[in-house]
Amino acid sequence: MKCVILTHRHKQILYDHTRAHYPNESCALLIGNVQNNCYIVNNIHLTQNQDFSTTKFSISSDDLIKCYSFADRKNLEVIGIFHSHPHSPSYPSKTDLKFMELNPISWIIFSHPQNNFKAFLLESVLKEIPIQESY
Repeated sequence: MKCVILTHRHKQILYDHTRAHYPNESCALLIGNVQNNCYIVNNIHLTQNQDFSTTKFSISSDDLIKCYSFADRKNLEVIGIFHSHPHSPSYPSKTDLKFMELNPISWIIFSHPQNNFKAFLLESVLKEIPIQESY
């Protein structure tokens, strides 16, 4: 079974990032590798939501280039996209689903109303995958 592995510290960094940008969506790129069908996060690249929106996000080209360059230098990969839903459940929106087709990696969504993280993959169908916390 596929999963995402995040440390407690990584989850706290993402949570703090969502609080700092609330009520807008926040976003980040997750760097690491895939082992035994699990997306193992080694580094988080916090980004600015270029849309400054409560319902959508975009990441600048500069942030994307910096993140992919960092991952390449460290022999890692961009393995996930993170964003928050300030006013809705942690489930991909129609817009998220369109972008998930273009970026077939793990997607992690934090919901403020539900106060939870959920991870998804869009393969032939949308699948929720477990998030395992490591220390």
